[in-house]
Amino acid sequence: MKTPPFLKPRIKGASFPDDAFLCQEPGKLLGGHHGLLNEIRRTVGIPDTHYRALYHPLFHHFAAWSQELPASEAHHHCAPGGALRHGIEVALHAVKRRRKLLLPGGATAEQLAARQDVWTYAVVSAALLHDFGKPVGDIQVLMLDADGRDMGAWQPWRGDLLQQGCHAYRLRYRRQRNYRLHERLPAFFVSRLMPQLGLEWLAEDAEAFSLWSALLAGDWENAGIIGEIVSHADARSVAGDLAGDQQQTPGARQRPLHERLLTGLRYLLDQGALPLNARGAAGWIKDDAVWLVSKRALDALREHLEREGHAGIPLRNDRLMDALQQSGSLIPCDDKAIWKVQVFADNWPQANTLTVLRFPVGKIWSDPTAAPAPFRGSITPDGETPPAVTAVPEGDQQALSPQKHARIQPI
Repeated sequence: MKTPPFLKPRIKGASFPDDAFLCQEPGKLLGGHHGLLNEIRRTVGIPDTHYRALYHPLFHHFAAWSQELPASEAHHHCAPGGALRHGIEVALHAVKRRRKLLLPGGATAEQLAARQDVWTYAVVSAALLHDFGKPVGDIQVLMLDADGRDMGAWQPWRGDLLQQGCHAYRLRYRRQRNYRLHERLPAFFVSRLMPQLGLEWLAEDAEAFSLWSALLAGDWENAGIIGEIVSHADARSVAGDLAGDQQQTPGARQRPLHERLLTGLRYLLDQGALPLNARGAAGWIKDDAVWLVSKRALDALREHLEREGHAGIPLRNDRLMDALQQSGSLIPCDDKAIWKVQVFADNWPQANTLTVLRFPVGKIWSDPTAAPAPFRGSITPDGETPPAVTAVPEGDQQALSPQKHARIQPI
């Protein structure tokens, strides 16, 4: 597996690889997030002694485990340290939203006063930990000792990197990943990330504990109001990162529309929402290009970006195509973004005539070896003569199946 290109060297020295990261103490990792953490502390609104006993260990444990791992490979918070920042951002958005609500619903004034702090703790901890399974499940962390020697792969079940004597580490994305597994993983690490006092306190409130534990086990349907709060907070953090307009980041630039469109396309292809290389698929890979059915891809892309909370996404497909064409993100057909093509394979009864967008493979997968295998058929632009098509042997349909696990790379 090749090193993702956005991971920059953090250690200098002949004995360490250029892509190695130094293991850091939690306090240092959290140092760049003081503004967010102080805002969380003010919003929580409990005495300092209680905050130090309940919240400080929670954030420090989370930082020790997160180190500089990204939150995703090529989607939101994909830079080094993204997992830690995303968790803290979601916790802040969640506690702000929680403060506008009376929880638990239907409780008397006396019950609200008695239980408000434990419900706040349930919301903040669930928000912080909700995505913890992504870096644990998606990334292989290779540990190094103080002399740069290989210590083998990190085993999260044995503790964080510092607890396992790791001095530095390298990151590799797993080729085959279960994209729903990460939602269930946080439950396995709760006892290591949550302070014992906090767990015992949460367990005393049966209603809050039930919703909280459902969310961390990936059972969002039964996470109730806590799930709704965390989902809303997660969307705000994701949209802010992808748009580049977080108020918490001084000097952050607004990401251009074409960059957000490409990031969204990578995500949809990565998740299998736009399947490739099959009859009736959303696209095909041929001649170093990705040919995507225009309306299907753009409609799915707009819906995805709106669901993530992006603002200013054009409602018309021609506006989206203009942004992609003007930025050089796609290959135009003369002066137009749209191509009219015939797509055919030998085991199909007839060719499909479609209007498509044509993207260079390198715009989607910066590592060419990470792209799915090319389509075993022909894609013939209007006016050209179709080439001979290599027959696909009976039973050999792998190249014609949706590529749900293709590795997507950033811009």
